[in-house]
Amino acid sequence: MKMKQLVDAVPSMQKIAGQDLHTGTLYRVSRLLGKAEPHLKFYDERRAVILEECGAWENGKFVPKPDMAETLETKMQELLGLDLDMEGIKPVKIPAYEDVRISYADLRLLEGLIEIEFEEDEE
Repeated sequence: MKMKQLVDAVPSMQKIAGQDLHTGTLYRVSRLLGKAEPHLKFYDERRAVILEECGAWENGKFVPKPDMAETLETKMQELLGLDLDMEGIKPVKIPAYEDVRISYADLRLLEGLIEIEFEEDEE
């Protein structure tokens, strides 16, 4: 899994974690978020270093230094392109009876992290 996929999936994972789920399902989702946390912490820390190096915040908006725009793009693509060691992280299977409310876009972002389990005749 690439860093970008994990970063993009975070809002969708949080959406699921914020729903009323059965205890077992919520526990599995919580464990998934816990295992993803070190990767996300690294991303946040490294992103802050890159942004500080390549630009500054002005009136709440990030502005790259004129000579650093290409460097910024290259470094961010490198960070987002990192292959993550996801050993021990298996997709969380959420039974369909949980009635989780997510969009198709969320489901696509969660590929490899969350699977919805249906009864044989429901698929």
